[in-house]
Amino acid sequence: MEPNLTFYYGREIEAIEPEGDGWALVLEGGPRIVNLDPEYPMPDEVIVGMKLSVATLGRDWTTLYVGTDDNPKGTQINLNPTQYGIDDPSMHHGLVMPQSSNIERAEAGLPVDEPSAPGERAVDGPDEAAAADREQPDPQLAEADALAQEAAGDAADAETVED
Repeated sequence: MEPNLTFYYGREIEAIEPEGDGWALVLEGGPRIVNLDPEYPMPDEVIVGMKLSVATLGRDWTTLYVGTDDNPKGTQINLNPTQYGIDDPSMHHGLVMPQSSNIERAEAGLPVDEPSAPGERAVDGPDEAAAADREQPDPQLAEADALAQEAAGDAADAETVED
């Protein structure tokens, strides 16, 4: 499972750290919300100790609302939706960018997700026994189809007689 912002509602912000050209919010327990866009300024240290209460996701920007129990939306932090990520080692190895595509990441010079190799995929195709079962017609369904066709033919004959 990949992380998304809703997993961290109610978590306290423990620190704000520089991260490359951007910055990162360090949340209670270790997850980090990482801003990679230098156009979005680092928030004030005043938010350290506040909790992430909600996020609004948009095409043009993503807004994090942080605050206290008495004022949960006290402060807004804006992010570029295609240039932020979540780094949570307990869930995933590496930065996950939940609102950006590989194309957007490549155009911005950011890392792209590599598709998994076929041998690493979690879902296999049907086994041979299941495939063989699907190829054999169900005798009850075949009988039901024959009766339905017979009934349809009788109804058509009846309409012809009445005309």
